[in-house]
Amino acid sequence: MPVSRQLLGRRLVRVVAAGTAAAVVALGLAGCGAGRRRQGSPAPGTAATTAPAASSGPPVTGATLTLGLAGNPRNWNPLAAGGAGNPVTETVASAVLPSAFVVGPDLRPVRNRALLVSATEVSTDPQVVDYTIDPEATWSDGTPVTAADFAYTWQAESGQQRFREAGGRAYTPASTAGYDRIASVAGGASGPRSVVVRFARPYPDWRALFSPLLPAQVGRKVGFDRGFTNPVSDLVSAGPFVVASWTPGVDVVLARNPAWWGRGAELSTVTVEEVPDPATGGVSLQQGQLDAARLAFTPGAAKALRATPGLSVSTGGTAVYDDLVPNERSGPFASLALRRALMLAVDRSALAQLAGTEGDVGAAPVTNRAYLPGEAGYRNDTSELGHGGLVAAEALLAANGYRRVGTTLLAPDGRPVTARLVVDTHSALTGLEVTAITSACRALGVAVSSTHAAAGSAGPARRSGGWDLALVARTVSAFPSSLAARYAGGSADLSGYTSAAMDALVARVDHLPDGTARTAAVNRMDALAWRDAVDLPLLFQ
Repeated sequence: MPVSRQLLGRRLVRVVAAGTAAAVVALGLAGCGAGRRRQGSPAPGTAATTAPAASSGPPVTGATLTLGLAGNPRNWNPLAAGGAGNPVTETVASAVLPSAFVVGPDLRPVRNRALLVSATEVSTDPQVVDYTIDPEATWSDGTPVTAADFAYTWQAESGQQRFREAGGRAYTPASTAGYDRIASVAGGASGPRSVVVRFARPYPDWRALFSPLLPAQVGRKVGFDRGFTNPVSDLVSAGPFVVASWTPGVDVVLARNPAWWGRGAELSTVTVEEVPDPATGGVSLQQGQLDAARLAFTPGAAKALRATPGLSVSTGGTAVYDDLVPNERSGPFASLALRRALMLAVDRSALAQLAGTEGDVGAAPVTNRAYLPGEAGYRNDTSELGHGGLVAAEALLAANGYRRVGTTLLAPDGRPVTARLVVDTHSALTGLEVTAITSACRALGVAVSSTHAAAGSAGPARRSGGWDLALVARTVSAFPSSLAARYAGGSADLSGYTSAAMDALVARVDHLPDGTARTAAVNRMDALAWRDAVDLPLLFQ
């Protein structure tokens, strides 16, 4: 069966040839992205359905795939702050690490039947969830998948200081959302394949947890934050693939997992190659050196690929966007007036038009952080921020004691306003967005400097005093709690925003089951974030 060459780019650009769909989908059988949806997809339902049962048997085809992605991971742990968000890390992890729940064909979270026999919320007060692990589930090093893996993943992600890394260091997870609500994780009465998770506080989106699941026997030995440095030895697999080889800065090769107890992957091997830039990736696709790639989409690249025999290009939307986050803990943007003024001055419509002239004709401003246009529950909340652009921004500043002296904006205390922008995203729109942000700052009289977060670092999240503005990647999630976590004061709360009204909404979202009342509370939370200028979502990628 021939394998296509694909370009999975911004706006989800696809280049497809005959016979490719099943092979590409096979790569995601153990996917860890249970919270991601595409633009226009339906909202998540009120009850989880069950995914088709995994079945043993020979793979359908022996096809191979060579995939080009940007990024040279230094940490292969997708749950650690230094490893999350890297396309190579996430792609490899989706093929080797198991997840309790995955995304089903209807884009709802469904139980991963390859890993779990059952996952049941047996009590709501207190909330208790019981998991039963498939008796054949085994890591590729021969260690059974047990409650110990659930316990280790919880402890590392919990944010609780009583849990420590190898060597006594505190864990630094990318997010503690949901895990910080758990009181205990232990084996059940029927043995280590049974897991009982007890919550100290209810967490309606419990299906988002343990996706992915980490191997405890490796993490406790090498370390959660700094130990997952070699994907061959550290990323032991409980998925359809294993990491067969790794050449740093060049490629990582996945092969079928001989210990995999589920249906065999359709692909025999997957080689993930590092692609340094879109031009190189495009040429490699045309020359047949790559079968697939995730690259920045430009008109020139699309035209060349469309002209290449055997390739068919189509586009679709994504739920990924870049988010401008002000630091409210310290610095000039602790001022609501200045935050609102900047967000009014950034012309997102003009930015979308500019992106269109460069080929991304589908780029559009984000109007709701929780729901996508076309979904049940969606509404445009941007009116809460206000209108009027730069004129309204300047009037707002003047009314709050700011004044201009030449090209310099002076704060009410008479000091010049300056800003340090940290860029911690690498989307194809980042360059345009940084230009728009710095232009808006300068139009207001704010002197701005920008730097990129170091590769493999935790970005601005761990540098509370080293930045004033941050540009970070976000995703509209199927789980409303992921939005609530941004404003709840935990590790996902980058801005440091505090509000009694928002705290009340977060608590309400955390306690309400899926349904109309919860959707309304989530939308009120989104509206309040616009009103209080907590962050400025830019354009869908």
